Amino acid sequence: MEDKTLLKYVYFVVALAVGFVLVTVIVDDNNEIDDLKHQTSVQQSTIEHQRRELDRVEKTNVALVDQANSKSGD
Repeated sequence: MEDKTLLKYVYFVVALAVGFVLVTVIVDDNNEIDDLKHQTSVQQSTIEHQRRELDRVEKTNVALVDQANSKSGD
């Protein structure tokens, strides 16, 4: 009888340990997901800023080419 009771306690402790490990892994994964979402957001913001800067530089280049063409036409 004592062996069965002891075995129940061992199973209970093992179940608690497995549950603790699972919760820890899930929480860690959620933190990693949040970190990746933040990193992605920062990268998207950087890409958008670089696109705006590239558009500005392209417009400036077009204006300079037009200005040079108009001066050479004089």
